[in-house]
Amino acid sequence: MKQQLYSYCLKGDINKAYDYLQRLDENKSLEKLTKKFYNRFFSEKPVFQYKVKDTWIRSIIKVYNQYFISVLTNKMNKKDAESLLMKQLIELLPTNETFGDIDSVEDRLAEEFKMKGFYFLGGVTPPFRGPYIWGKEESVEYEVSLPTGSKKVNVIFMSDFIMQSWLHFATFGGRTAGGWATKNALYCVKERYEKVLDKPDFLYSYLAHEAQHFSDYEDFPCLLSRDLEYRAKLVELIYHPLNNKVLMKKFLSDADNNKENPHPYSSFVICTNLSKAIFNQDYESNLEKWKKIDSHLLSKYAKELFQRHTDLLNKHGKDKVEGVI
Repeated sequence: MKQQLYSYCLKGDINKAYDYLQRLDENKSLEKLTKKFYNRFFSEKPVFQYKVKDTWIRSIIKVYNQYFISVLTNKMNKKDAESLLMKQLIELLPTNETFGDIDSVEDRLAEEFKMKGFYFLGGVTPPFRGPYIWGKEESVEYEVSLPTGSKKVNVIFMSDFIMQSWLHFATFGGRTAGGWATKNALYCVKERYEKVLDKPDFLYSYLAHEAQHFSDYEDFPCLLSRDLEYRAKLVELIYHPLNNKVLMKKFLSDADNNKENPHPYSSFVICTNLSKAIFNQDYESNLEKWKKIDSHLLSKYAKELFQRHTDLLNKHGKDKVEGVI
């Protein structure tokens, strides 16, 4: 049930998520969840919980929360919602500066948060804007095996979060980014992985996935998010020992043929390409059939798709190619 619910949330469609909840048979736990969704997204005066007492930080978080509600329920289009967000954030800044765009506003916010003892990362987690705000960091170095060779990466474990962008908000923490890659390091949400650092969920679905991003930032600097995600998810499939069960279940559930949402779209392209290669059909959605595919065979096909994609990128020009899917 929650897999389907979170799938709608991942696609940025709270209206469908809420409709889905209402269609299900009622029980006490479901009643409670439905009420939570209603109170957060559809009531006139939603009540937000805050992890800090600082009134200015609470005001910033509230403005972002209101933006999340607007775009996730389609009350406003992304452009108008972002314009309003920028205006409200500027009003909360203790400065009379002029800002050219919302990125420069968030850069200024990061400075303010730093003075208050917090890390602030703005920007977009496609398709929506929304910051990550945390209190502590610690660094660990790893050497990661990738299809093109091993890669040394520095992983910064983040903890004491007070905000984790729009997907965490949309799912009440049920689904959220486990981390991300920059050109200098990998960032990891410590509480998500600290108990599974020797398990596939961390080693492949986080570490190898993000290390592939790190590598691609160097090799293909103009690559779009959907191609970056496509490559990183193929790397997961190459190395994960339960790729035919755990990963295919997730990819099939998340898949969506909408290029504006890189994560669901990359899952859709992977499922499509593997369906053609393994089952000789356009799209196989039956998980039970995938479970019967040997994990080593699935790894082999994933590696072939990865190499094919790499060859296409190289053909188009490493320094200028934006994507091929």
